Amino acid sequence: DLGSELNSVIFMGMGEPLANIDNVEGAIARLVDTKYAGFGARRITVSTIGLPGRIPRVALWPWQIGLAISLHAPEDSLRRRLVPASHALPLHELMRDAISYQALTGRRVTYEYVLLGNVNDSLDEARSLGRLLQGQLCHVNLIPYNPVNGLDYRGTNTRDIARFQDALESCGIAVTIRRPRGCDIDAACGQLSARHNSFRDECS
Repeated sequence: DLGSELNSVIFMGMGEPLANIDNVEGAIARLVDTKYAGFGARRITVSTIGLPGRIPRVALWPWQIGLAISLHAPEDSLRRRLVPASHALPLHELMRDAISYQALTGRRVTYEYVLLGNVNDSLDEARSLGRLLQGQLCHVNLIPYNPVNGLDYRGTNTRDIARFQDALESCGIAVTIRRPRGCDIDAACGQLSARHNSFRDECS
């Protein structure tokens, strides 16, 4: 019984899950099937940047899984810079699909937002994000940036993270701040791949 061994299953980090939607759907079907893994659907999350026509398909799935959307910016030009593949689905279309998902399933959407110092973490961007999401059945997961050698991005300080959170909550949006783990050994989100690539370059 897999359900007794794992707390959650998240489809992310191995490429865009909804670019492989048929196989992801099949995998979830087996995870929840009592003849296979017997895993609770509510402990399964699919994380996506959003692709045309894919979130509406997820909304029709029969399981009460979670949906997380990697947002990272409140407007298209910045989001396309941070998430180049997001050009396929402009924000107004992504919001349309997310709101439709909420209405059809009755389940909230989690929006993932990595805070990058002096890039997407200003109060103006917090207020823009609040306006974009206001009234939705949603939750924002603010993710402090994990520093990576060789990249120019830096994290947001604790005070500015709190201000960002306050601005969102003033719009009636539920917010949590993810606690980073593994930074001290370069094993946090985003760091392992960079460490691997650096090691591979040194050995080539």
